[in-house]
Amino acid sequence: MSEILWTHRVVPPKGTPVGPRVFDVYDPPLVIPRTCMIPRPTRELVELPDRRSYRSLSRAGVLLQAAGLPAREVLARFERARVGIYAASETGPQNYRAARELVDAREGFAAEFRKRNHPKLYFTQLANLQASQLAICLDVRGPVNVYKHSALATLHAFEQAEFDLATGLIDAALLCAAMSLDDPLACLRLRRAIGARVLSEGAGALVLGRGEKVRDWAKILDGSEPGAGGDVCHGIAGPILGLIDKEESH
Repeated sequence: MSEILWTHRVVPPKGTPVGPRVFDVYDPPLVIPRTCMIPRPTRELVELPDRRSYRSLSRAGVLLQAAGLPAREVLARFERARVGIYAASETGPQNYRAARELVDAREGFAAEFRKRNHPKLYFTQLANLQASQLAICLDVRGPVNVYKHSALATLHAFEQAEFDLATGLIDAALLCAAMSLDDPLACLRLRRAIGARVLSEGAGALVLGRGEKVRDWAKILDGSEPGAGGDVCHGIAGPILGLIDKEESH
């Protein structure tokens, strides 16, 4: 039993051009047609308390912070140990450029590998670090859960948050999801799945508190992705963005 207390989304502004996303780490380059990116460099998506954090976060991770950090004010009403974070996000991209450059490295491979991979690069590939960083920035001390299933991650996050609210483990839940166009293999997988629809970056967050409604999240989130049957797909962030669209239109 829950109610939605707050919502926030980060998506490309209206009028943002739709065009191909070209990954030149392949030969020939991999071209993903009909994509839409937020027209800002990663470090300008949100201001993090510690600038060093950007080196440990993928673009999707920074988008997750951009969606979730504005919840600070509404979460301040609750005891920090009784607030949970439930995030849906895919892992960050591998260092494909370095992999291509290392194909012919036969001698001194270890030295060449270190030269192309800074120590924190591995952290950008960890989905759990994205949510942990958000918890640190918000001083959230309750459960922090991450879900990665490409189709059901958001549903899993909502169902766990609903259960934790119902059983009294928490008093408020921050649910969030983010999708970037940094990983060529993830983009290729989605492009094959969605056909000619626009593949777009985006992130969304909302806060659930205890309420009177018994919610069937499988039914609520089914078909809630923006453009489901339309022209836009936000990947793993689609269901939460679609739900936010519904809430804001009421």
